[in-house]
Amino acid sequence: MKSFLVILEQTARIYRRYFLIFIGIVAWILFPGALRIFSSYLLPDPFSFIFSWIFLVLEIGMTIWISIILLFLFFSINQKKSVRVSHLFSKALHLLPRFFHITIIKTIATFGGFLLLIVPGFICSVWFAFAEITFLFEKKQGLQALTQSKELVRGRFWPITWRLLAGTLFLFFIYLIILGLLEILFIFMLGLPEDGLSPILEETLALFVDLFTLPLFSGFIFLLYEEVRQTKSKGTNI
Repeated sequence: MKSFLVILEQTARIYRRYFLIFIGIVAWILFPGALRIFSSYLLPDPFSFIFSWIFLVLEIGMTIWISIILLFLFFSINQKKSVRVSHLFSKALHLLPRFFHITIIKTIATFGGFLLLIVPGFICSVWFAFAEITFLFEKKQGLQALTQSKELVRGRFWPITWRLLAGTLFLFFIYLIILGLLEILFIFMLGLPEDGLSPILEETLALFVDLFTLPLFSGFIFLLYEEVRQTKSKGTNI
């Protein structure tokens, strides 16, 4: 299999080439995200609590919806297929309930593993890492998606675990660097003390960084799945 760095480089190359399309898609998350922040800090209680939770749920739902669109977009680009982005929005919305259903099953199964011990939970999290993607691209439903994800991992547990962890942690590290640099920039621009950045500004900056990095996380997990699927071979590991 390709190294996680090669997969990251491939992800970044696609992201750079179609940057405006990706940003145009993820920008939709700004609406519920901004409303959540506004409700949390600018509305009086109890409206602050009620509306911040409402917009949080909307933000989570829209993030999942947008993530599905990004996965389909990476698939189309990787397969060199033409695609209408407007069609992806409606297609992803149609698949959203079943996608969310598989996510719930996956979460319950993984959490059940962690209830036993940390090691079984960790194993389950790797086994089922591709469950949602097998639903989208292999038409696997419910428990079949989890079973297919486990089958893809079978025989290559540790190589896949390393790529999954290393790639995700690398992107998270990039996320933290960008967020930190933006916070330092705003502190200097506004002439604030080092701890003077207001919570509302911190959350707003984090929201914007989320938008710019979400396509990278979606692209990496999809391209890793593609690499695992294309190089699948029988093995005897976990």
